[in-house]
Amino acid sequence: MSLTLVYILCCIVVDRNSMLTKDFGIALYNPINLFNVGGVLRNAHVFGASFVSIIKKDFVYKRMKIDTTNATKHLSFKVYDCMQEFLEDVPNSYKVLGVETYGEIDLPNLIHPKKCVYVFGPENGSLPASYISPQNAVKIDTKYCLNLSTTTGIVCYDRTSKELLW
Repeated sequence: MSLTLVYILCCIVVDRNSMLTKDFGIALYNPINLFNVGGVLRNAHVFGASFVSIIKKDFVYKRMKIDTTNATKHLSFKVYDCMQEFLEDVPNSYKVLGVETYGEIDLPNLIHPKKCVYVFGPENGSLPASYISPQNAVKIDTKYCLNLSTTTGIVCYDRTSKELLW
């Protein structure tokens, strides 16, 4: 690979990073594993999310070593007792999309809303369908369920890669 090509590729990455809109957030519904929460926070920070919300009564976050960026110092972090409380706090300009196995929207076909919050279900269950309908849920077609942190990374990457198309 020539030095010129390497320079051009580096410039593309720099330009792409400056394009992050920060008009999206991640919400975790009843997360079980603190290690996964730390990974999600790191993903959110790395991909330019503006906030992460946890929806779980009496949740207390303790920083995990996996969160090498100390994300809670760089983005908004809030805990809610229940889904209804969270949804009432989401600005009207944001689209709420669940990420679930029952989703009717395949991730490769998703046109990400410019302002969006992605709500992820727990590691051992699903989002309540009474709040997130299948029509408003994205699925990643896999043979088995994915790790929560991995799933958030895939969705954030998909959003970032498609931002250039807006």
